[in-house]
Amino acid sequence: MSFSGYTLPVNPPDAPLRLTTEQLFAGLKTKARDPLAFVPMITSCAVLEEHPDGLLREVVLKGKPGPVHERVEYFPSGNVVFTMLDPATGDKLGVITNTITETPEGELMLTFTFTFGQGGPWGSGPASDEQRKERDKLVVDTMRRTLEVTRQYVQEKKI
Repeated sequence: MSFSGYTLPVNPPDAPLRLTTEQLFAGLKTKARDPLAFVPMITSCAVLEEHPDGLLREVVLKGKPGPVHERVEYFPSGNVVFTMLDPATGDKLGVITNTITETPEGELMLTFTFTFGQGGPWGSGPASDEQRKERDKLVVDTMRRTLEVTRQYVQEKKI
């Protein structure tokens, strides 16, 4: 099993628009429904079921042979949990979280965590330094893209 986590400030000093918790949570829910603008690693997404507290989607990841299902759950106050499932067997492949927190000083932070087993997209064996660097860059770039697209959608009044 492998685990990693990454945290970025939501509103650094150079941010063109300060996001609120509500706006960012709306952006994370939009990313769950329609991730293509947010997550470059996802090449297609189809929502299979939807309910007030989340959805079930089928995604295809760049460089992977087939789709995976993701059960997405929304939790109040800014937590979105993605449980990756093998579509053929229903076996759990991993869990991804997108969580909004606040520092004691009142600054918003965004944290993505990843826990994967053997069948997950990053496997569970020891990764080389090169693989780890590549994964770290991909995740941080995706987090930055998530904040960028959310700001754009707020400015365009889409969220």
